[in-house]
Order: sequence, then structure tokens, then C-alpha cells
Amino acid sequence: MLVTKQVAQFDEIDAVGSHIHVLKSHAGTRIIAYKNGTEVINTEVWQGMSVYRIHYDKVQLFTQRQQEVSLWLGDTPFDYKEISTRQQTIVGEQKFIGNGINELLNNDPSRILARVECDKDIWIGGEDLKVTNGFVENARRYKAGQEFEMKAYGRVLCYITDDATAPLLETQTRLGEYDWTYGEVLTRSKLMTANIPYVDIYIPPRMGGVPFSIDAELEAVATPTRASYDPRLFITEGDPSTEQLIKYGWISGGHGMEQGDKKILSTGSEITLSSGIHRVFLVDHGSDSNTGTESWMAFNSLTTDNEVFAIAGTCQLLKELA
Repeated sequence: MLVTKQVAQFDEIDAVGSHIHVLKSHAGTRIIAYKNGTEVINTEVWQGMSVYRIHYDKVQLFTQRQQEVSLWLGDTPFDYKEISTRQQTIVGEQKFIGNGINELLNNDPSRILARVECDKDIWIGGEDLKVTNGFVENARRYKAGQEFEMKAYGRVLCYITDDATAPLLETQTRLGEYDWTYGEVLTRSKLMTANIPYVDIYIPPRMGGVPFSIDAELEAVATPTRASYDPRLFITEGDPSTEQLIKYGWISGGHGMEQGDKKILSTGSEITLSSGIHRVFLVDHGSDSNTGTESWMAFNSLTTDNEVFAIAGTCQLLKELA
């Protein structure tokens, strides 16, 4: 019979048979089988391993971490035929890597090959990847922009940095002008189509729903065409692909800025976002501006009173699946 279980550390299966086939498991899984209370086998196993011609009536599973384990148990051996080595499906994915150790690829027996390229230097390893005071163990470093291949289907971990103080934005970025009408509902697609600049930020699970503020340094980078300014932030609600936007911004009319003037603006501690990746659009709105013209305002930087939200890097993945 086929048995699939979510095992945290220990589980027990009452089953009578003489063959054990491990169809799915991570490294560090141990099986102990008993017959009439007597131990008949005690061994570490891994995916694809088979044990023949033993007799048991109870099987115990021990794992180092929570995982899904699939076994074939019984008197009939499992007839396994190796899958074709030719890929059936191609899947492209963009993966945002946060601070600390992250999962780059999950355990997926159907994965034949994964091609990876990251925009930052990245360390790649398995379950034993460790980082102590910035020193990386049991991993290999790949340079930013270097494409490499992964043929293992097991879980792959990665590390870029432990730095939790990186600003959300540190390169001067001109705000994109979008002169919306009263009552218009802005969406992610509208702002993307208008080429409004954005920055992606990462909210870790422990910070989901916790209020924080965003401070922006605003600079007039060209001769102003109007006396007032109206910078806004629009943030995707949920993840970068959602259409719904949350509006955060500053309204300050009638205050002229000469070229080179700088101002520090703050949202106050009013922003709360769910955990995950969010896209923050930098928008300049003014009723007397011309949509599509180059904005004379720029954000020099974006910072937060809890600077753990910055993304350490972004990886491009191309996976070949059976």
C-alpha cells in the first residue's frame, strides 16, 4: 500500500509486509521496522531507496525536520520505472531573496534541471549550509550575473547577506508623473504601463501587519514647472502581481522648491503590510503637470524605522520538469 504522511519528528505506521520502498523523503530520515516487538531493521534512508525481503508489522519514522514522506509498504515489491530524462515542462520564475538563509529550490523529484542567475553574489548549499558571524560554511559562492545549473532535485538553500540595514532605495530615482482624475481607481497595470518607477520590498513573516514608517528624501532635480509638489507611494496589496494598490503619500501644496532643494518626508508609523514581497511605486501627482513629461522631482533615498524589509537580491530561475 502507498502511505503518505506529514512527519514532524516521529510517526508510527501499523503495516504488515516484507518490502519497503521510499518514494519521497529528505536526507536525515530514519526507518525502524519491528516484527512482534523485535527490531528487524534500523537504517537511514533517502528517496529512491528500497529494502527487500524483511518481515515487519510496524514501521517507525524519524525525521530531522517536518517533511512529507511517501512509502510503499507490503508484500508486493514496488515496480519502479525511471522517468524519462527528457523535460516535459519549462517553468520560469523570479525569486526574491531576503536577508539570512533562504530556500532557493524546494525538494521536487520532477525537477530535472534548474538554471539560476542572481543579481548579487550568492552562496549555494544544501541542508547543512551555515552562516556564523558572516562566515559561510558548506556552500559555494557564485558571482553576480553568473548563470549556473543545478541538477539535484533536493532542497537547495542560499545566502546573500545578513545585513538588515540596507535602505529600500539608495539610487536617486525620478518620480514618474501620473495625473489621475478624481475618483479614478489606480491599479498596478496602469502604473506599469505608464512606466512609473518602483522598488520591491520584502516583509518577513514576523513583521507582517506591524506598523512602520517610510521616510523619503525628496529633491528638485530640475527647474520646477509649478509651485506645488505632491509625491505619493502606491504599494501593491498582497504581492507584486496584485492589481489592488494601497496609497500612502504626502500632500503639500503651494510650497515652491528651487532646483537642488531637498526635503525629508515621512509617512509616519501608519503603514502595515502583509508578509511577503510588495511593489512600491514612486508617483508624482499634480493637477497642473503634464502626464508623460519628465518629473522634476526625485527620491534620493527611501528608508524605514525598521530596516529589515530590503531585498538582499533577486534570482532568475528556469526549471526543466519531467
